[in-house]
Parts: sequence; structure tokens; C-alpha cells
Amino acid sequence: MKSSVARRLLILHSRYSETGASWVKSHLGTPGIYFSIATIGGVTICIILGTISFLVPPSMYSDSGEGFLAWRGTLLGRLNCIIVPDSENISYDSARFLNLWSPGQYIFPGVISLSGVQLGMAITITCALCFLLGLLGWIKVSKKFLPNSKAIIAIVFAVGLFRYSTLPFGIYNGGEVLLQAVTPWIILGTFKVPYLSAMRAGLLAGGLVFIAFLTKITGLIVVGSGLIAGGMVALRRMRRVTPGMVGGSVSALIVVGAIYELFLSKGSTQLSRAWAPGQGGINWSFPLDGVIFSVAGPWVAGISWTDLLAWIFLHPGRELVQSWVALVWFMVPPALIVASLVVLWEAKTESESDLRTFTVWFYGVTVATFVLLYILRADVGYEERHFRSAGTLLFVAALIGSIGPKVPDWLRYTFVALVVSMALYGLASFSSRALAAADGHAIDLTSWTNQPLVDQSAIRYLQAEYLHEGREALFVIPSPDIVVTLPLEARVIALHIDFQRETEIAALRYRGRVPGHIFILIQNRIADSPKGEALLRAFVDYNPQTWTRKTFSTSTVFIQ
Repeated sequence: MKSSVARRLLILHSRYSETGASWVKSHLGTPGIYFSIATIGGVTICIILGTISFLVPPSMYSDSGEGFLAWRGTLLGRLNCIIVPDSENISYDSARFLNLWSPGQYIFPGVISLSGVQLGMAITITCALCFLLGLLGWIKVSKKFLPNSKAIIAIVFAVGLFRYSTLPFGIYNGGEVLLQAVTPWIILGTFKVPYLSAMRAGLLAGGLVFIAFLTKITGLIVVGSGLIAGGMVALRRMRRVTPGMVGGSVSALIVVGAIYELFLSKGSTQLSRAWAPGQGGINWSFPLDGVIFSVAGPWVAGISWTDLLAWIFLHPGRELVQSWVALVWFMVPPALIVASLVVLWEAKTESESDLRTFTVWFYGVTVATFVLLYILRADVGYEERHFRSAGTLLFVAALIGSIGPKVPDWLRYTFVALVVSMALYGLASFSSRALAAADGHAIDLTSWTNQPLVDQSAIRYLQAEYLHEGREALFVIPSPDIVVTLPLEARVIALHIDFQRETEIAALRYRGRVPGHIFILIQNRIADSPKGEALLRAFVDYNPQTWTRKTFSTSTVFIQ
């Protein structure tokens, strides 16, 4: 009896095993399994990075700190404004509209924090959602243009591990992670616009422009490049201007005009240096380095190459060069590798040909725009993050090109080695930062963010003093990101003291007195320098000789 039952079980097991093996074998070579593996891989990476970021909360760049100053102003009734003590009389407040950065960087985590979670957790949730949305977007791009390609697996794992993807889980970079999330969806949307009716194209194009702006001001260049590239693909295919092109263009221009009128015109922007009314109008030059950077930058921005160069050559405290200009030439070799693969890319289908044409036009418009900005001397700096969207698209194109039959083996293997190295760099960068902060020495428990710039004991001291004095006190902090550790109602002056020159600090003037005390928090190395002395003298109605100093491990609080 027992042997009979055993035989039946063995037969059933054999049948189910054969069925399962047959299913796996039949699906292993189908496109569906590639997209399933890519999706599972992307979700897994997101869960791992997000879990670590929940346990070891992120810090943030000072630009993002400026955004959260505007979030505080919004909660206090002044939409997108930074509320600061008036420099002419610090007992009163004034408001400054923040138009240097798009509001999305603080709106999304800020709204999530209204649910009751700490801001650091809200930032992690924002980064995880953006990470996943971006990878799902690239999977969608691959399904549309490369439905039978195995490349999607490599795309997801590489993009998911490059430093620009892992960085926000350790250092929140505001609009960067938001724009990465919407870039593939902008590509899909702008490609579709020319084929719609004028009305539907207008609604889609206008919505894409607004979404792109909400994430990051550079998003306007991204969506503009996408609309032009999508239009050129449709023009090549249909040989005529479609109602969708006209409707999309008109709507996009209307939304851009509204954004300028309601937002960008409210103050100084990165383009302000381009206009010099007292010098006869446009202030321009021909910066060769800027042109070279614009041409080469997008080819390496998709793998975080110049991020690695910055870590090697421009790391604070051990700078090997004094300017980004010297590093432009280090971008050329990897840029040539990526560019060669895109040039050698042979499209196998009409949709793949469309993607290639779209990519070339997208790159061309992006380069032309930034060359113009550099010629106009716009204050955009030499940073690859400006080219991230174009760079990621070019990386995807290069990866597709690398599997072509006419690509030399040495070029393919060199590219693979480059991609693997940059993915390991992204993973190592995230891991080292998480391990360094894992002991919790820099975690602010109030906001659940990492604050490595100053001592936690100094921050707790300021928090305690606010409980005693409330809005009668004034707090001066060395960087805007520290503001998230202080109560919403606290009156704050946020400096960029690490980046401001001594002459800039010496030129500061704050007049008047506050009912309570002034608390000036700075690092010890600055407190003992001429820059620190200049900051104390900036409060002209306070005796520079009567400041009381409270010293912590690496920070100082001056009190008067």
C-alpha cells in the first residue's frame, strides 16, 4: 500500500516537474521573461536601497536645504518664499520668492511629511518612488522601441546601480532624482505628441512642460529637446507637418510663457548674468571649454563619469586641480567609446530606427542649448547633472548598439568593462556613505536626517534654547540643510559659509537687535578663522568683543 502511494506521488511529481521545466523552457527565450527579470531586478534594488536609507537616513545638499526653507515659508503662509530676518532690522522678517530652483524638490517630500512621518523618511519614500518610476519608465521605453531585446535587463541593472541613482538615498539632491524619474516618460510622451490631434497634443505637451518644470528647471530643456526630437522623427516618417506638431508647439510655448511670468521672472536666475543693461544688452563670450563640455558631457553623464572625476580630482580637502576646466579632457576617452557605439548602432526595426533618430536629435538640441547658455555666460557651471537626461538616453542607445554584429569585440568589451566599473563605483559610493553614518553619530532624531556638518550636541543645544526663547531668539546656521532640525517657527539666517569667500562674509551687514539671544552655529575651523570673526562683526549693533562661546567637539555656538 505504502509503495503504491509512493509510486503515485513520484509519478505526479515527475509530471509537474516536466510541466514546470517545459514552461520555463518555453518562456526563457521570449521577450516577456526579459521584462519580468528587469522589473523584478529594479524592484529588488529599490527595496535594498530604500531599506538602508530608512535605517541610515539621508543628508542633503545645501540647494535642497534652500528648498526646505521655501517649504517652511509655504507652511507659514508665504507660497514658495524664504522668510528671513530683514538685514536692515533683524527684529522684523522679510520674504524672498525662491525661483532659482523648481518647487518640486520640496513639495513631494514635504507633502508626504504632512502625513506625520519624519522628513528624512519622507525623503527616502520620495527617492524610492522616483527610482522605481524611472526604471519602470525605461522598461516601458524598451517595450515600445525594442520589444524583443535582452538589453532591457542590462539597462535596468546598470542605470539602477550608477551613482546618480544610488546617490539620492544617501544625499538628497532634490530635483535631480525627480527629473530622473520623469525623463523616460517625457521621452515616451514627446514621441507621441506629433501623432495626436491638435487638441490632445496640446494638452499632452503642456502637461509635460509643466511636469518637467515642476521637477527641475533643467527639465524645460529636456522636454523641449524631446518635443523637437519627436517632431523630427514624425517629419522623417510622414514628410509633413501634422496638427499634433502645431498644437503641441503652441501649447508648450504658452505654458513656458506662463512659467516665466509666474515664476522665473520673480527674481534672479541662472540666466541673469546674460543680461547687462548698463553694458549695452547681452553679455556674451565664446568659452571653448564650455563648448567642449557641452559636446562631450552628455556622452558620459549617463554613467556618472565626471562624478568619479570630481571625487578623484576635486574632493574637498585634497583638491588635485583647481578647476573643472582641467577635467574636460578626461571626459573625451569614455565619450568616444559611447559615441562610437551609438554611431555603429544598426537599427533592426522601424521603431528602433525611430529611437535612434530621436536620440540623435535629443542630443543635438541639448548640446545647442547649453552651448548658447555658455556663450551667454549663464551661471550653470560645469556639472554633468545638467546633461543627465540626455546622457541616460545616450547610454541606453550605446548599450543597444554594443550588441550589434558589426561592433568590434575590443570596443564591446571595453564598454562592458566601463559600465561594470561605473556600476561598482555607484554601489561603493552608496555603501561607504551608509557605513560611515551607520553608527548614528550624525543623525538628528527630530527630522531623521543625517547632519554631518555640525555636532548633534550643538543642534540639540539650539533646539533646547528655542524651547526657552521661541521666536525672540535668532539662529544663524552655516548651511540651509540644517534648518530641517529646527522648529517651523524658529527665526533663521542660513548661510553657505563653506562656499562663501571671506570677502563675501565681511560684506554682510545685519542691523538691529532681537528681543532674545542670537545663536551663531559654525564649525570650529571657521570659528577660529578670519571668516568667523567677519561673521561676528556682521551684526553691527552687537559688540564684537562680548560674544560668549560654547564649544562642542567640532562645532561652536556664539551667543549674545
